[in-house]
Amino acid sequence: MAILTEVMRSYQTQLRAAYDDHEIEVKVYTESHDFTKGQNLLIADLQHLEGTQKIAYKNRIKRKSTNLMIAETKVEEVVEDDELIIPFEQTVYIVVSRNIEDLFDDLDTNTLKGLIHYAEVVKNEIEMLDIVEYDYE
Repeated sequence: MAILTEVMRSYQTQLRAAYDDHEIEVKVYTESHDFTKGQNLLIADLQHLEGTQKIAYKNRIKRKSTNLMIAETKVEEVVEDDELIIPFEQTVYIVVSRNIEDLFDDLDTNTLKGLIHYAEVVKNEIEMLDIVEYDYE
């Protein structure tokens, strides 16, 4: 979760620089978050999609509104309880919002999928380094 959050923070920084817009937001939430009505509508749309990385977006046409994109993915976490290590998987949502002038398209969804995959690769590499370090001790 920490790696995914950091990758998305960096993505937000890059989007803000590219569009010169400090109102762009990229946030990572667990499924227990209290989502807005618009976010819940897109989350409901995700339920009809297949795959482990689902992404939906809505370009609003109302004035003073934002465009919204939401991705759903699974994140593996580990909880240490006494001497037990308990792995579990949780659903997380990445919520991207930006102003009405900048529409989302398939490039945005592919970029977000790539960043989610990148976060998974980084997590796996860190785990492998931990295993290698543990084996040498």
